[in-house]
Amino acid sequence: MKNTIQAVVNQPIDKVFTTILSIIASKGYVITSSQKEGGLISFNTPRTIKTWGYNFNCTLIEKDANNTEVYLAGELKRYAITDWGEGDKIANNILLKYRILFFLSSSISLCS
Repeated sequence: MKNTIQAVVNQPIDKVFTTILSIIASKGYVITSSQKEGGLISFNTPRTIKTWGYNFNCTLIEKDANNTEVYLAGELKRYAITDWGEGDKIANNILLKYRILFFLSSSISLCS
């Protein structure tokens, strides 16, 4: 079962890559590989009461100098009949934290 979440963010790919990498690390997920030039990040989530954990790939595609497409695709580490929507929740939480950080950094620069 593969879950994919897509978003477009209004920031350059380098900033998006660095920020998403730090968000993943801050959540305690294990980063298995990262390739800034290719815009690829792979990471694992731990086992929970609901799932055996996930293997995720994050792909970043530069649309133009200030817009980046973000794809987060997660797959269960082991087969299960259902994942209770956990993969989508993980991906959406990463993007939500990105949006909050983006909003806060924008607000700080507007206030100064």
